[in-house]
Amino acid sequence: MAQVAAKQINDGDTIYLDSGSTCSALLREIVTKKIHIITTNTDALSLSGDFSCDITLLGGAFNPIISSLSGPLTEENIKKYIFDKAFLGANGIDLKFGITTPDYIEASKKIAVLGQTRVPYLLCDSSKFHKVSTVKAFNLKDVTLISDKSDKKLAKEMKIISK
Repeated sequence: MAQVAAKQINDGDTIYLDSGSTCSALLREIVTKKIHIITTNTDALSLSGDFSCDITLLGGAFNPIISSLSGPLTEENIKKYIFDKAFLGANGIDLKFGITTPDYIEASKKIAVLGQTRVPYLLCDSSKFHKVSTVKAFNLKDVTLISDKSDKKLAKEMKIISK
């Protein structure tokens, strides 16, 4: 999925990269591109070696369970940027409840990112299809899904790019 997502990114893009395992895989995949990555994914701190991208890690409250920064400081910083593309994560994708996450603060951050993004993507594997978490973040139609598989029911409500 990270390789499929990386193909959506062009040199010169400014992108937002969310936290989560799939977004971390994408981070490792794109460090050689000439882009600007704005992220709340603290896995960026473990990068080393040669890379071509610029990385800005936004401030905020640290959640070590999901390697993420979030909260009011994070959202204020997000509102200062305009992203060519954003790559968001989630815990559930459901026809009735949309894109969901277990945490209100993370959902609020995702909404702030959507408001600053030209082309938003959701990176989510098929194990999260037709699952619901605690907090709705946004609607299916708000993003293009990049996943390991397609789903006929979800494809009626959103664009899907799969391997």
